[in-house]
Amino acid sequence: PISFAKKYDPEGNYIRHYLPQFSRFPKQYIYEPWKASLAIQREAQCVIGKDYPLPIVDHEHAKNHNLERMKLAYGGSPAPLFTGA
Repeated sequence: PISFAKKYDPEGNYIRHYLPQFSRFPKQYIYEPWKASLAIQREAQCVIGKDYPLPIVDHEHAKNHNLERMKLAYGGSPAPLFTGA
């Protein structure tokens, strides 16, 4: 979900404007501040999980899980997954 933003707003100006608590993060962490080290988060004065909530969804895990389910639903399964009406 962040690839569009990284491509068209690499400096994170939109995020910095609407989420001022992220304004001090280096640009490489502006879209994923939880990946910054604790030292960087402290320097930015925004510790994820304390000053701002942790992410609710692990998008990489959700993507992989859904891709596997799609493979099963659309031909990757030797038997039908659903046989009821």
